[in-house]
Amino acid sequence: MRRILEQTGLARLRLSSIEPMDWDAELIGLMAEFGGGRLARHAHLPLQSGSDAVLRRMHRRYRPWHYVEKVEALLRAAGPELTLGADVMVGFPGESDAEFEETVELIERLPFGYLHLFPFSPGRVRAVGRCMRSSRLRRRWWTGGWRRFVRWRL
Repeated sequence: MRRILEQTGLARLRLSSIEPMDWDAELIGLMAEFGGGRLARHAHLPLQSGSDAVLRRMHRRYRPWHYVEKVEALLRAAGPELTLGADVMVGFPGESDAEFEETVELIERLPFGYLHLFPFSPGRVRAVGRCMRSSRLRRRWWTGGWRRFVRWRL
């Protein structure tokens, strides 16, 4: 990344879909050094869930507290102009209402500029367990708190 910024004429670089645990000190340092110039003050870190138990069932390498640590480090490096985005999944097999609320609470804590929200699709992972019934998934998706994060901008 440093070589790209130092040795090319690339006008602007925007980082997207980098796993939380891959934001090491060097990469965060680049955000502090180049952020706002040729490196956009933008970070898209897949969240998937704010529930430790759900992240474990997904076999993710990070936990909610790891995620918060990385976001806080990025905010210190890039400043308040950082646009933070995330992918969030609802209805992962076995996700309880309480686990869903953990995700909502984590989202409310962090200064997201945008979210990519999507329901679990059984075609993505087949061996994780029983999928949530579609009627329950629809109810959680539309009435379970996501409306708080949907804002129309003109």
